[in-house]
Amino acid sequence: MRFRLFLLILVLFWRFATAVAAADDPALLAKAQAYEAWLRTHHVPGYGGVVNVVFETPELQNVLLYRGQGDSTMWTATYCAAESFRYAVTGEIEAKDNAVAAVHTLRDHLRVTQTPGYIGRYVGPVSDPAFWLDYVDSDLLRYGEGAWLGTFYLSNSSSDQYVGWFHGLAVAYDLIDDAPLRALIREMVAEVIDALEAHRWLILNEEGLPTTAAPGIDGSERLTFCLIAAHILDEQYYWDLYAEQFEDAKPTLPFKSIAFWSKYTEYFANNLRHQNHYNLFRLETDPERLAFYWDVFNKRIRRWSEWTHNVYYDFVYLSGCERGLPCAEAYEIMTDAVESLTAFQEPPNRESHVDCPLLPVDPLSATLVELAELLGLSDLLDFELQTAEPHEIADRCRVDFLWQRTPYHRYCIGYLDQSVFPGVDYLLAYWMGRYHGYLEPHDIVDDDTNDDDSLDDDAVDDDVDDDGASDDDHGGDDDSILTGDGDDDNDDRGCAC
Repeated sequence: MRFRLFLLILVLFWRFATAVAAADDPALLAKAQAYEAWLRTHHVPGYGGVVNVVFETPELQNVLLYRGQGDSTMWTATYCAAESFRYAVTGEIEAKDNAVAAVHTLRDHLRVTQTPGYIGRYVGPVSDPAFWLDYVDSDLLRYGEGAWLGTFYLSNSSSDQYVGWFHGLAVAYDLIDDAPLRALIREMVAEVIDALEAHRWLILNEEGLPTTAAPGIDGSERLTFCLIAAHILDEQYYWDLYAEQFEDAKPTLPFKSIAFWSKYTEYFANNLRHQNHYNLFRLETDPERLAFYWDVFNKRIRRWSEWTHNVYYDFVYLSGCERGLPCAEAYEIMTDAVESLTAFQEPPNRESHVDCPLLPVDPLSATLVELAELLGLSDLLDFELQTAEPHEIADRCRVDFLWQRTPYHRYCIGYLDQSVFPGVDYLLAYWMGRYHGYLEPHDIVDDDTNDDDSLDDDAVDDDVDDDGASDDDHGGDDDSILTGDGDDDNDDRGCAC
């Protein structure tokens, strides 16, 4: 008996020691600081939109041109979320300033189109060809007018840019304690959600026509945007709008959320689904809706991305676990995340060539490729042969945002050693992990007794037990730590950030 007790104490001590070491790991923190320095120095030129950089030489001297501006709204908003998490963890003024600057850039992406509610992809100075050279023959390129004379911007926006925009602003709103910033975010969110509703959930461009790049706001996107708007604006109209959209989307959401196809083509769509569900998990106050989202997520999305060393996707899953939803293997998932971040490329993240191990081919991918060829649909369905097992982090191709790229690639095509990516992928995963405590591997057990996570373990709204930092039982207790007033009147809509 004593020996068993000794072993139990030893195991608990080992887990505690491992957790502390992971949270305070100087190597992981140093990597985040180095990525931050690189990004601030090279990847937010002009008006602050996040971009990739191509230098003139492999020694990374002198900027030749910038790339990736077409997705800059997405990555600027993602960086905004990362810096907001960082500020919540460290309280560093630099982190707050970076997040505030990113919000102002997202404001510029909205204002430069001079079309109410229409968000552009990027805005930059027209005087420097390095900013627009990569888009000289693109139909995205437009020139600013009036107050925006002397600028260019990229138009023909898509729903994925809107997903990132809403996500970054929602996290910043909850974690950055700045009244003028919150007022600006409320103004921007109201403008965009009102325009989308008025346009029947289509993104309309400067001419009042739907863009040609995924203009429809549907499924989890519409629900997420409406919930974020209701949470931020907190007016009955928007709560009613969200409830209405839920009833409208509920019958088809399980089918529209199936991520099977995204495993074999357009893998980036998984990233959009995870960003949406992170906000659905943390902001939803109704237990039945929350359980519905969790069921859809696990059956239609999670099953196609679990155990792929995708730190960001895993952290979104764990955020649902912290709402008291049934989950498993949290400790193992966090341990894998720490190992994956440890193996993540050191900055600067060059577009260097990577020789991937030759792993066995997924037979289903081979069948899909053959079927598309047989039906003459290869141009429409871009299936490719994939590996049966995901590559380790060190064997992934160098890309702009690792978490949205398939881990099942057979080889890496093309590379340019003087091309450098900003590292937003590492910064988001690291600071999100620090904020939620996921870099301290632990089990998440909602047992109403032990406070084993950052939320309330009380599963029933009994106004008695409240052992966490905020309330995850969808009732009153002490209201939300971020938006509540401290008493038991359930008047804060229960943000569980």
